[in-house]
Amino acid sequence: MEISSVPSAFASGVQGLQRATQRADEAAFKIAQAGTTKPEQDVVEPLVELKQSELQASASAKVIETENRVLGSLLDIRA
Repeated sequence: MEISSVPSAFASGVQGLQRATQRADEAAFKIAQAGTTKPEQDVVEPLVELKQSELQASASAKVIETENRVLGSLLDIRA
């Protein structure tokens, strides 16, 4: 593994977390609308999107954790 690829993994993890947060915000907004301003709106799809966002955030966090472990191992090897 090249050291230059390590920041890329971290950036991908952070970007995934940001996308998951944005997607969860949008789904939560749709769910809130269904309860107030648009009672005819179906909440099943936004609930599924919310769960998908949770899974995406979890996967992105694991990417960041793995990147940290790999970087730590590389630093241990070089030390």
